[in-house]
Amino acid sequence: MNASGGASDPRLKKNITLVGKTVHDLNLYTFNYIWDDDKTYCGVMSDEVEKVMPEAVSKNGGFGRVNYGMLGIQMEEVRRA
Repeated sequence: MNASGGASDPRLKKNITLVGKTVHDLNLYTFNYIWDDDKTYCGVMSDEVEKVMPEAVSKNGGFGRVNYGMLGIQMEEVRRA
């Protein structure tokens, strides 16, 4: 995923599981997008990032997108064994 990140709005995600914290003490989750059951990702939620670092969140069609480069992390696809 590039520095601008993907759609990070919780309304676009399902199967959300808290798995840890980032270096900024943000919650880190695994999730699937509502349109894709086959891929699982690890990342943050835009609404939580917006509370502590609003400059890292932009809106696209009313949905939040996180600039992961500003957080110093990447959203990654979780590879299944």
